Amino acid sequence: MTFEDTDRYGVTAFSSWLDWTSVFSFPQGHGSVRLGSEGREYNVSMFQQLECLNTLRLAMIHGPDSKSGRCLNYLRQAVLCASDITIDALNMEVDGKLTATNGVGSTHICRNWLQVYEFVVENQRGPLWLNSD
Repeated sequence: MTFEDTDRYGVTAFSSWLDWTSVFSFPQGHGSVRLGSEGREYNVSMFQQLECLNTLRLAMIHGPDSKSGRCLNYLRQAVLCASDITIDALNMEVDGKLTATNGVGSTHICRNWLQVYEFVVENQRGPLWLNSD
C-alpha cells in the first residue's frame, strides 16, 4: 500500500466524524469476536488500535483523559510490535533543511485488512452472538 495524503479521517469536521464512525460498522457495533465453546469475547487488535486513534482524536478536541493515556501506550506497543521497516523520505523545506516525513509516497507491505473485517463480520453473525447482551 502506498501512503497518500487525504482529507478524510480528520479531527473536527462532520465528515471526519462520519469517516471514523464508518470504521466500526459491524453487526454488533464494535470490532470484537467471540471464540471457544463458551463464546468468550475478544477484541481484535487492529480495531482496538483504530478505536485508540479515534480516542486520541477526541482528546485533541476535548482534552486528554485516562482512556487517551491508555490508548497512547497501547499504540506505542502496537507500533513496536509491527516494526515496519519501510524507508520514508524526509521532506525538504524551502530553506533546504530536512524535516520529518508524512509518509506520502512510501510503499508499505501490508496484511489484508479487508480479510480482518470479513472475519469479524462473519463471527458476529454466527451462533456465539445469539442471545448476547
